[in-house]
Amino acid sequence: MRNVIEHGAILTTGDTLRVPMLDDAAPAGAATPTLADSEREAILRALEGRGWRIKGPKGAAAALGLTPRPSTAA
Repeated sequence: MRNVIEHGAILTTGDTLRVPMLDDAAPAGAATPTLADSEREAILRALEGRGWRIKGPKGAAAALGLTPRPSTAA
């Protein structure tokens, strides 16, 4: 699954992730989520699954492979 998503991310242009195998399986008329929507859902699921803990080895940041520190990029 990870490889399929990475492949789609590499080939996708614009802000909507396109995964050919998943696009074919989607019901007709279903809205295609944007990459930002998908990221938000993954973050929310990780937070809810870890009791809204962000930091530490059992926190959402670790589960997502992210740093719990805010970005300093402007």
